[in-house]
Amino acid sequence: MAALGAVLLLAAAIWATRPAGRLADWRVEGSALLALDGRGRELWRLQLGGSLNLAEYARDMTTPAAWIEDIDGDGRKELLFCHHYDGGPHGDLICFSDTGREKWRFTPGRSAASFPEDLRPPYAADRLHVFRYKGQLRILVSSIHHTWFPSQLAMLDNQGKLLREYWHSGYIREIRAVEWPGYSEPLIVVAGIANGFRAADLVVLSPSEFGGASREESPEHQLPGGPPRELARLLFPVSCVTRASVPFNLPSSLLAHGANLEVGINENAVLEQNPVVLYTFRPDWSLASVGLSSMYESAHASLERQGILAHSLDKRRETEELSRIRWLTPPDRLRAMRRR
Repeated sequence: MAALGAVLLLAAAIWATRPAGRLADWRVEGSALLALDGRGRELWRLQLGGSLNLAEYARDMTTPAAWIEDIDGDGRKELLFCHHYDGGPHGDLICFSDTGREKWRFTPGRSAASFPEDLRPPYAADRLHVFRYKGQLRILVSSIHHTWFPSQLAMLDNQGKLLREYWHSGYIREIRAVEWPGYSEPLIVVAGIANGFRAADLVVLSPSEFGGASREESPEHQLPGGPPRELARLLFPVSCVTRASVPFNLPSSLLAHGANLEVGINENAVLEQNPVVLYTFRPDWSLASVGLSSMYESAHASLERQGILAHSLDKRRETEELSRIRWLTPPDRLRAMRRR
């Protein structure tokens, strides 16, 4: 037994001291970015200067601020990282090698140098999504202005070169490249806040042609950049739970479920209940369902008790009203693409 114990102790010591594995995960601590292997062991850490905004790196966000993938096809993974300074006005997208060497960086918002003075750079890289298009890796990165409403969606190649960009008048919160039955190419789906309309919106773009700037009804929210090259754009209805205390609703999730796309819209981000309405779209962009979450019902009841809402919840009527989405760019081209 003593000999067996000694062998087990030796094996444990060898296991604990064996070389670290390959890049598999990441986390942030203070001003440091840490790269981890598959067992959670630290591979390297970089002090990036100035505290990082830890809230921006929450792991429960459906569109992350960092991404690990073999970006250049050499068999070794890279770490893409949106550099969020805590309270800072700008931040680049940085590509690190598996050893922590900076390979390239993308500074967002450069084309906004010709915008009105109060909308010019700096911009901060905010959210990431990586996908493949015609066999080539593509990087989508959304970036926000340091003070006001403009957001940039940029598509980069695997060396950080800007290929396309789309300007949106409001914060972009979620991005996905969705491969749907019947479409010959991925669809880039963007969920954000349309500041001029004071409502959450959804934009569908083609990776082969998107560009321009979202079309706005209020002149103060119209960005330069030419007419939008969109496949579709819609506004989500604003509920009574939103109007009770906040100026607009906002996207909280964007997920592909089989042949359908599910979009979560938080109707009042300041309430503890997280009152989400779930919209499910079919591949032809018709609404499959609109569902009130239990937290939405709870929030509605709480606002009733406080006297903020003067009506009780009629689920059928509420669902019917929230089904009335408004198409700013109708999905005619999308439907035609699918028929082909």
